[in-house]
Amino acid sequence: METTTQLLAFDELNAYGKANAMSRYNDTPDDWAQEIIDRAKQDGPERGFEIEEVAWSGFSSQGDGASWTGMVRLYRFIEYHNKPDNHDYTQYFVLNELIKDGWTDTHVGVSRSGFYYNHSGMMKWWTSATASTTQKATHP
Repeated sequence: METTTQLLAFDELNAYGKANAMSRYNDTPDDWAQEIIDRAKQDGPERGFEIEEVAWSGFSSQGDGASWTGMVRLYRFIEYHNKPDNHDYTQYFVLNELIKDGWTDTHVGVSRSGFYYNHSGMMKWWTSATASTTQKATHP
C-alpha cells in the first residue's frame, strides 16, 4: 500500500485539521521563558550587565512585564555600547578613563522597588554614593 502525503497551509485545513494542528503545535512549553532568562544572564556580562534575578508576569493585565536585579559594570557597558561613530564617543571614552583610574563609581546596582508589579517602572538603581550599608556589602 502506498502512502501519499499532502502539504496544506493552515487556512486550507478543515475545522478538525485546524483544531488538531493547534493542539499539537500551538501549546507553548511551560519553560519557554527560562531559556531567554538564561541567555540574558549568559550574554549580559559581555555587555556590562550582571543579572542576578529576573521576575516577570504576563500577559493579561496592566503591570505585566519584566524586571531584573543585579548591576551594570559601567566600564564594560560603555566599552561595549560606545562605538567610534557615536556622536558622544569622546565623552564616553573620557568617562571610561575616569572609571578605569578610580575617579568615579565602577558600577550601578539595580534593584526592585516592589514585589507586586514586575515591569521596568519598578526598578531602581543605586551607586556607592547612594547605597545603604546593606547594598554596599552586597555589591562591592
